[in-house]
Order: sequence, then structure tokens, then C-alpha cells
Amino acid sequence: MQCKLKSHNEVISLTVSRLFLYHQCKLVLAQDYEGSKYFLVFHKDQFIHALKLDKLKPHHFLDRARRAGLSIPGNQPVIRALLNQKTFNHLSINQLKHKFKLHQGNPNIDQVIIQSYFDQVLPTNDIVHAFKQCFLAYRRNGNMQKAYQVLLALKVYQPDNSFAKDMLTSVDFQRYHHDYTDPNQLKFIDPYFYEQQCYHPLNIDQLSHFLKEQNRQIDLAILATYRLTTTFSSDSWEIYQSFLNLCPSNQQLIALAQLLKLNPSLLQHDIFAKAILARSSADQYVKIVTRRQYPHPIDNEAFVEAIAQASPTTKRALLAKQERLIAITKSLSAHDIEQIIKPILASALESESMDSLMDWLEPFDQQSLLKLHHILAKIKQLKDDPDHQLELADLYLSFNQLEPAINCLKWELELNPANEKALKQLITLLKQDNKNHEADAYQEQLIQLTKYH
Repeated sequence: MQCKLKSHNEVISLTVSRLFLYHQCKLVLAQDYEGSKYFLVFHKDQFIHALKLDKLKPHHFLDRARRAGLSIPGNQPVIRALLNQKTFNHLSINQLKHKFKLHQGNPNIDQVIIQSYFDQVLPTNDIVHAFKQCFLAYRRNGNMQKAYQVLLALKVYQPDNSFAKDMLTSVDFQRYHHDYTDPNQLKFIDPYFYEQQCYHPLNIDQLSHFLKEQNRQIDLAILATYRLTTTFSSDSWEIYQSFLNLCPSNQQLIALAQLLKLNPSLLQHDIFAKAILARSSADQYVKIVTRRQYPHPIDNEAFVEAIAQASPTTKRALLAKQERLIAITKSLSAHDIEQIIKPILASALESESMDSLMDWLEPFDQQSLLKLHHILAKIKQLKDDPDHQLELADLYLSFNQLEPAINCLKWELELNPANEKALKQLITLLKQDNKNHEADAYQEQLIQLTKYH
């Protein structure tokens, strides 16, 4: 997934690799084409600033967010919804400092918390000073509840801060301690502190209920995505799918494939299996349903069609999945079995020996595949026989193999240049194979042949 950053009138394209959700902060990790790392910082859903950093200082906020936050990979629908195809402005450090100074006149706990996100580049002392000034301003205004919240936020940011410890134990704030012992009251009194408690230790269910009450849809979708990377639940899937359906179809498949790679057990759930198969290419469809652990009934018609359209590489790879194919074809008609097995054999005719392919066929229902076995045996018999190259070409064509059939006809014409039938067939096949220039040369040869006969 791509996003754009505007810096000094230059627009930089970035590739998103991960997103981290930690408290009310979202951290999007992205890279430019040179491999430089950028950290796009959001407060709730609002973009604040982007930092270009090769590595994070340990024990600072962004490092804690990366280590303790909920992490999801970069091609997920909720990240697309958050970024919303916007171009984000990249400020210099001085501009960032100036931005925070503009808010110092009015006490605002959110602004101080946001400022604490940037202790990678802003002096810690300045951030602690901002907390203290915010606390003092609330206290001067008589808003002791807010002042208490600032002290707790400072203690969350810097657990050993002596100022916060001393003030929290002072007589002025004793009466607020009891309010923080009841979780049901706490989430209304101090949502920031309540949310912080959900992460230490991580309580997914508690966090989910809180985000629902706060109507934070983006955060809920991040949480749902995070849960799906390890386990399936109907609630998580419902939220995830609502964001998935907003993406272009190719992006939907990328997102689902990424989830499946992280959590293969998702295929055990029919609703997920149907969702990813409905969006899959022929190659992906074949790879998914031929997995050993795929537990659902297979749509025979769709599988036959996917096999026919799959790449030669995907078809050849099915030779290693013989046991799975035997199980899939066990209850099928002879016609359907042949439609599945024949393209697999065709893809391997040039790379595998006829003996190995005939051996591979042995465990299948021989009555259904008798015709294919006979063709393989005949190809083996005629492969090096110069007198039967026309017949061999027809056998290859029964597997829709143009290249080996063309080679047979060329060999025939080397031995019998006046074979008009071989010449006409070769011209037709070359045109089918988009080798028009070569076909024209043989066409001229045919004209000369018929002129003098």
C-alpha cells in the first residue's frame, strides 16, 4: 500500500509496511524507494506529523508503541481507510516545536499527550515541563479533576516522575483516588487512563467494548484485523469485511492473502474460504483448494475452470500434491477427472519423463484415466522415432502442447521437405503460437512447393 508525504514542495511516495495502535496513537511505518523509514503519527484518526528515523530510541514513546501496541501488516483495508489517499505534510522539527508552542497558552491535556509522542526528537524535559504547565493551569482555573488527570498522564508517560508521585499523594487529590477504583466509572471520568489500563496488561475484550462505546470505528477495525491474524471470530470478521468491501477488488485479495499467510487456520472457516476464493485468480484458487488442510467441499466446475486457466508453473506444482488430488477426484465422473488431470500432465510433458508421469497416474482411478495413460505410453514409444513425427505431433496437440508439436513437424520437414500436410499444419500452429514471421517463411516454402508440383 502506498501513501504520499509532502516535504519542501516535494511529494514523496512511501510504501506502508505496518501499523501500530497504542493508546490513542496510531503509528504507520513506511519506507521510501531508498529504504529510508518514516513514522506517520496519528492521534486517534488525526494526522499529526511524520518523522524520518533510521531507528527508534529505546524506552521512548514510539518505541513503546512499536513493542507493546497492536500491530497489523501494511496492506490491510483499515490502513487504506485511515490514510484515505491523502497527501500528508511533513514539518521540520522547528515547525513541530512551534506548532506545540502555539497551544501552550491554553491548558489542553490532549495536546500535551500528543506532544509526548514525539520524545524521539523533542527534549524529554520540555515534554515534562508541558505536562506540569498544563497541570498548573487546570489547578489555577479550579479544575482539579482535569489537573488530576494530567498528573496520571504524566505518570503513565514517565512512571518515576517525582513531581507526579508527590502531587498524587497530596491531600488535594486524595478524594479522586476512589473514583479510579471502579472501571465502569473510570472510562467516563478519564477515558485516556482507562484505555491505557487496557494495554497493561493487554485486555482485548475490555479494549473492544471501550472502543465500541467511544464509536472509534477505525480503531475497532484495527483491533478486528489484529485478532484475525491469530484467531477467527464472527464479530471481528464482520467489522473487517465492512472495511474490506470498500477497497478495490485487487486490494481485497492482497489483504486476504496477507491475513491467510499470517493465520492459515482462517481457511477452516467457510465464510473466510468463500471470501478469498471469490476474489482469487486461477492460480490462487488452485493453490488454496489443494492445500492439505482445506476442509470444505470443492465446486467441481469452478475447480476444473481454474485448472484450465492456471499457469504451467502452478499446474506442475500439483504433481507434488498427488494425495490431495486423489481425494478431490475420488467421487468425480471420468470426464471431470480427465479435465483436472490432463492439464497437469500437459504442463509436465517437457520437464518430466513419460515413465514418471505414468507412475504418477497409477494411484488414480485407472478406468477414468486409461486414455491419458495410453497417450503417454504412445508418446514415449514415438518420441525418438523419425518416421512417426506427424503422429507424435498429433499426440502432443491432444494435450494442447504447441511447442513440442511444432518441433515434431519441423523434424518431419527436415526429413521430408515435400510433405505438404506437415507444412500446412506447421504454418497453422506457428500462427496460433503468434510466430507470424516464421509462419510467413514456411508459407513461402509451401508456395514454392505447390508451384513446382
